[in-house]
Amino acid sequence: MLHKSRIKIKNTLSEAKYILEHLWDSALQWPLLCLITVAALMVVAVPLPLYYQWVYGIFFYGIDAAD
Repeated sequence: MLHKSRIKIKNTLSEAKYILEHLWDSALQWPLLCLITVAALMVVAVPLPLYYQWVYGIFFYGIDAAD
């Protein structure tokens, strides 16, 4: 049972690898690279206000002071 599931997982991973390699070699290489880069930046940047609230506090205080 475990052996069959391992084979199935291995086959699925090899199919996914083939699809990714095919996409990478196609014309989608640069748009995919840009999309992955933007997604990685968003993953890093979205939690920053939670950890560095003072930076956002200064930023929003500056906007409120201008009003």
